[in-house]
Amino acid sequence: MHRAILVCVFAGLLTGCVIYIHDSRIKGLKPAKAGLRDYAGTFKNDAAYFTPPNAMGFEGNETLEGALGGGDFGTNVQIEITSTEDIVVKAVRDRFASPRLHYVKGKDFDFTNYCVVFHGKNHGGGDDSPGLGAYKTSMTWMLDGSGSLVVISESNGAGFAAIIPVVADGSLLSIFSRIKEKADKLPEPTATTHSVLTKP
Repeated sequence: MHRAILVCVFAGLLTGCVIYIHDSRIKGLKPAKAGLRDYAGTFKNDAAYFTPPNAMGFEGNETLEGALGGGDFGTNVQIEITSTEDIVVKAVRDRFASPRLHYVKGKDFDFTNYCVVFHGKNHGGGDDSPGLGAYKTSMTWMLDGSGSLVVISESNGAGFAAIIPVVADGSLLSIFSRIKEKADKLPEPTATTHSVLTKP
């Protein structure tokens, strides 16, 4: 953000500064036709892809825990869907990791058009200067064709950095691979079974 402010200063104090970053890959994304319960599973905490940093240092979330607001979930993150269709996010078998997160359907998020749309949060910057004023953040989940979790993080707001008017708007993308469950392997036929099935 400090670099962004310096760029604005040299661009012109009177014209202000617009910080704008949108990942072009978001436009072409189409969610898989999945139900809410299809989001249950185990995902890698490290992103398989995230929006690379722009010249001002803004980038997508490199970890799923980062996309959810911080914490320490370890290597893998487990998503559960409860009987009431709430979402629970927790570490996989690690009692020393961060406490689980619980999102209530209808209160914290809605499920629409195969996507989990979290309700936006307003953040107030206060009256102190320097610093941005009020801004809003939101997050949307979808599953792609491979079952990976796609997270779109959006933020926008306006205010002042020192005496410079600043407008910020961004849509960042992160994709987290699903850890496939190993299929149960069928037992190999035994010699006894073979002798029974084979005609003499």
